[in-house]
Amino acid sequence: MTATIGGIIVAVTAAAIASSIASSFAGVGALREITRIAGSLLIILALITPFAKKGNLFDFNIPTTQMRKQIEGAAKTGAEKEEKLVNSTVATKISQYIEEKAKSTYGIDLNVSFESVIDKDGVFAIRSAEIKYDKKPTMDQIKKVGALIEKECGLKFELQEHKGG
Repeated sequence: MTATIGGIIVAVTAAAIASSIASSFAGVGALREITRIAGSLLIILALITPFAKKGNLFDFNIPTTQMRKQIEGAAKTGAEKEEKLVNSTVATKISQYIEEKAKSTYGIDLNVSFESVIDKDGVFAIRSAEIKYDKKPTMDQIKKVGALIEKECGLKFELQEHKGG
């Protein structure tokens, strides 16, 4: 019985340490909550595993290092998905803003799509833009929209692709 209690103490301590390490790698937001839930489940698993082994209910023989790697992998995957979602959301909002601004300022109907990234420092950056006009634009309209995008987004005219209607 004391061996079982000792095993539980060691398992729970190891699970708590693994959970703590995984939480430290997690950023903020949904990823941190997912990591906390995974850590809680890991601690619960550590609590019930010794009893399950006694009764041969199931056999969990996963080393702590393997669990840590799985949690770190899940955290990295979650962070990448969160980054893609943020990138997509920001690019969409900027596109909507430019479309509304072109309509209200110049009376031009268009659709804008941006190719954007979030760099290693977490800074959003626009790489290029594709502008599709509902009607064939005049050169003056193309220049106005190009200048608007350059002013609002910092994207040079050479990196903008203007397609007529």
